[in-house]
Amino acid sequence: MSIPREIFTLLRQYAAVVPIFQLKLDDSHVNQLTHDLLVQHIIANPHFESYPPTLSYRQSFWKWNPDIEIDSQVFAVLVERDTGRHVFSLGNSRLLIKHNASNISVPSLPISRPPAPSYATYYWRLNPECDANAPSIDFSQYISATLLESRTLIESGTTGLRTWLAAFHLAHYLICHPEHVVNKRVLELGSGIGFLGIVVGSLQMSLEPDAEHKSFLHLTDVNSDVVSRCIKNVRLPSNKTSSNTRIDFGSLDWSDALLPDHSSLRRHLQADINPDVILGADLVFDPSLIPALISTLSLAFESGSQRYALIALNVRKEETHALFRSTALDHGLIIEDIKTPTERNDFRDIVNWSVDHVDSVRLLKITRRREQPN
Repeated sequence: MSIPREIFTLLRQYAAVVPIFQLKLDDSHVNQLTHDLLVQHIIANPHFESYPPTLSYRQSFWKWNPDIEIDSQVFAVLVERDTGRHVFSLGNSRLLIKHNASNISVPSLPISRPPAPSYATYYWRLNPECDANAPSIDFSQYISATLLESRTLIESGTTGLRTWLAAFHLAHYLICHPEHVVNKRVLELGSGIGFLGIVVGSLQMSLEPDAEHKSFLHLTDVNSDVVSRCIKNVRLPSNKTSSNTRIDFGSLDWSDALLPDHSSLRRHLQADINPDVILGADLVFDPSLIPALISTLSLAFESGSQRYALIALNVRKEETHALFRSTALDHGLIIEDIKTPTERNDFRDIVNWSVDHVDSVRLLKITRRREQPN
């Protein structure tokens, strides 16, 4: 089913739990069709029954624009889902001129508590350029990645329980250039809660013939709680990767590469995982991590002359970025900048502007410098 682009963008933003202040809807799109589409794709959508945004977000969404008017019969369904009260049929819902969500009282949440974790769903499609300028979008062509995410920057002492901007940039690049991961053995460093892993695993499943399946995906992180959340997200029944048997998960501590005896890590990287491609998003947020990360990449590059890494960095401080580059150079690594226009990024509309700087991400290809023959 095709729907107007602006309504589709609003649906994607709701699914991704984009902050309410970023939502926009032109008055010309507020009509019965808008109402019907919101009912069909949000209220009556089984996916959002199983994997909803938080209650506070849903309440804020329906009160956000006073011009999006829903009748009491439809709104009663929202109240019922959140409180267990009476259910009404959606079959005869109609747009009411004087009756909207902002006039309806629903149970409120204590405002003093930190934001609860929330399901977030990110919609994307193969060949995103196909409808880049189309006035309407065929929703059926989109694949989803659903995750349980933290809504805070730090939770339980780690930043790994939410999806960060650099992951969206790297995901978009790989969707446009799937040859980097299809029929390849892929290692992701700092996988976090699994967004990039879900995208890569879905690409591998979608674009490889059933008879081949040459690919393998290794998702790693240092924090056991983060790895556990990653496993649960990747295996959610709504995600294509739930049935992908060629994904494994594990703990990988880059600091092991700095030990005098790092033979165990070398063997794990080169023999057990043996990646063709290494991926990483937003790995260099702390300069103290750079020596361990670069040493880990160097160990992985020791075998396999064609091996390379694709790393997306959110440059918060130029001096940290410069330190990363100089440390890589000292270890005999070569960094190539990959130009990716941010205005064409398929995930641009769902970025949280209050946290992320959309144009601050650098996409890098890293290889090992080849030894010159004597």
